Amino acid sequence: MNKNQTEALLSCIRDNAIDTLELYDYLNTVHPGEFHFTNGTHFPVLLPGLTADGVFASEEYYLTANERINGKTTLARAQRFCSNRGCVLPDWKAGRAMKEHRGEINASLKILGFPLLEDGEYWTAGDKAGEGEPGEIIFGGPAPGDDTYIGGSWTNYHKYVRGCIKVTKTSQKLDYTRSEFKDEQTTVLDSIFKDFGISRYQFLSYQNSKSCYPQPGHYLLKNGTHSASTVYDQEAGIFANANLYIKLDMPKSLFTAEQARVYLKAYEAQVPEYFALRQIAKAVPEINKALTAVGMKDFWLPENVLEECWCKESLDKAFQNDEEGSTEEKRVLLVGNQPNVNDKYFIIEDIWEHISWEH
Repeated sequence: MNKNQTEALLSCIRDNAIDTLELYDYLNTVHPGEFHFTNGTHFPVLLPGLTADGVFASEEYYLTANERINGKTTLARAQRFCSNRGCVLPDWKAGRAMKEHRGEINASLKILGFPLLEDGEYWTAGDKAGEGEPGEIIFGGPAPGDDTYIGGSWTNYHKYVRGCIKVTKTSQKLDYTRSEFKDEQTTVLDSIFKDFGISRYQFLSYQNSKSCYPQPGHYLLKNGTHSASTVYDQEAGIFANANLYIKLDMPKSLFTAEQARVYLKAYEAQVPEYFALRQIAKAVPEINKALTAVGMKDFWLPENVLEECWCKESLDKAFQNDEEGSTEEKRVLLVGNQPNVNDKYFIIEDIWEHISWEH
C-alpha cells in the first residue's frame, strides 16, 4: 500500500474502533460464510467492483451455485454431477462446516441468489457408496440426464450433492539468509524492519544464532537456566519460543470465564495475550513431547490451542458480551517471559509466516 492507502486504513481502524487482533486473525483465516471473489480474495460482505462467485464452507473449499435440485442421490451420481460441471465434492472438514455453519453459509448464498443448503447430509469426497440414507433399488440404466446412474448395483444410499471449488494457494516463506529476494519482498521486509527500529543485520544475526537460545520444547529450570532435556525435579516451565514459556504448575481442568477469573485472582496469575497464545499454538507438538517426558501427559495441550484455551482478550470479550456469565469452558495456561531476545523478532516471523505470494 502507498502512504495514502495506509493512512486511510489506519483512520478506518481508529474511527470504527476495530479490534486489531480480530482484524489480524481475519486477514489470515477464512471463515464459513465469507464470499470468494473472482480475483481470489475473500471478505465477509460484498465489495464494490468485485464479483463474488462462491461462499466459503472451509478455508480450502467454497460452494458454487451447483446444487443438485432433484434432492438426494447416490454417490456415483454425485461424482458424475460434479465432474460434468467442473467442480468437486467437499472434503470432510468442509462437509462438517456445511452442517455446523449452515445458517451463516445460507445467509451469504441467499445474497448471491445461489441455492441454499438443505438441512441434511451432503456427499463428501471421502465418503463410500454405502454411507448415507438407504435409497430405492435401481435396476438397469442409464437414465436420462448428465448425472445418470450406470446400472450394475442394487441398493444405493442417498445424500444431497453440492459442487465445490478447492482453493489452491502456494505459500512462499522468506528465506532470511538469501540475498536474491523479489523486489516486493525486499520492500515489505525492509518496511517492517524500519517500523520496528531493527536493522536487517540485527535480525539476520538472531536468525543465525537461534541455537544459542531456548527452542520450543526446551525446559526452563528452577535456577533460571534452560535445558534441552529433563533435569530431575528442576523443571519449572517449557519454552514455546526463546522468551515465552508455559509454567508446569498449570491446571488441567476446564474453566468458564468466571471460574478462570477467580482462579487467576486467587493465584495472582495471568493468562497469555492473544499473540502469546499464537506462539504457544505453533509449538504444541514440541510442548506436548516435553510434557510427556516429565510425566505430565495428562496436561497435554489441545491441538487447537487458539479455540480451546483462554487468552486475555477472549476473557475480556466473554465478560463484555455476556452479562449473565458464559458457560463456555476452556483451558487456562499460565505463562512467563524470559527476555533472551528482542520480542519484535517473533512478531516479524509471525507476520511473515502469514504472507502468501501467489504464483
